[in-house]
Amino acid sequence: MDRKRFLSMTVAGLAASKWIDFSATEEKSPLKNSVMPKMLEKGDTISIISPAGGVRQDGEIELAINNLKALGYNAIIGNSLGKKMGYLGGRDSERVQDLHDAFTTKKSQAIIALRGGYGATRLLPMIDFSLIIKHPKPLIGYSDITSLLTAIHQETGLVTFHGPNALDQWSDFTKEHFQAIFAAEKGYKLVNHPDDTIRTLVPGDCLGPIVGGNLTLLSQTMGTPWEIDTKDKILFIEETNEAPYRIDRMLTQLWLARKLHEAKGFIIGKISGAGSNDAELNWEAVIRDRLVPLGKPTMMNVSVGHTKNMLTLAVGAQVYMNASARTLTLNQSMKRA
Repeated sequence: MDRKRFLSMTVAGLAASKWIDFSATEEKSPLKNSVMPKMLEKGDTISIISPAGGVRQDGEIELAINNLKALGYNAIIGNSLGKKMGYLGGRDSERVQDLHDAFTTKKSQAIIALRGGYGATRLLPMIDFSLIIKHPKPLIGYSDITSLLTAIHQETGLVTFHGPNALDQWSDFTKEHFQAIFAAEKGYKLVNHPDDTIRTLVPGDCLGPIVGGNLTLLSQTMGTPWEIDTKDKILFIEETNEAPYRIDRMLTQLWLARKLHEAKGFIIGKISGAGSNDAELNWEAVIRDRLVPLGKPTMMNVSVGHTKNMLTLAVGAQVYMNASARTLTLNQSMKRA
């Protein structure tokens, strides 16, 4: 077999496989204005799925269900929840099927990830975005779930929710602000936790859709059809357990791709576990070095991301950020349609 024929057969074989679906990247759903799903209310049912990491020890599924019940919600679980494939919560085909089923079932009104971990990005070429927009629901999660929140919003316009995963230790603050976002009206101010003092890096204000999430995941999808669109948007980032040089590397990648230049402003959430003995280039110095010269409104230490006391943000919703006053305000109603 000659080399040319071998290569053509190899590519054809990969394209036909279930794991790599190149057809999904050829024809994208058109980017639409923000689509608001029906908001979550007490008594509603939430589907728990594992699009990334899965169950690690006995009792975790029950704990996740009880976390939601304590908030006044009912819960159902995906068919593959509890399955494992190494560090993944089951095979890609099983996890994406659970995602699709969670959107289409009439038994639930929202979807939440069991945990982060790793694996959600593997599902992106397999997702049926046209199916999702026909059955819009709140999708909730953070960390590795960033890739789903971003891709689904950009492909369909659906507002998604960067908030706690089902297995988190939900503090009173996290519970209060999780429920508050779904009932929020225009003008609702997102209040930081008292222990987290917001600091202004660059004064000023701006208005626009809020997008973002975990820095590692935003960096991971660069150069793919699902890389984040920051043009005229307010970008929020958070991170955990990454050394300052890694944070520098990822921010520089966004900088070189002009994702930082195109944004209107920046919200820096919690950067946890990124200690450094280098006083000159610790993680905060890296943040300042990459963002402050751009001169866009920037505030940091917002209660978003890997933190016990977590705000829930509506990805794609219009917000008004005043970095000088250190406030973040919804510029649209989030009430149930």
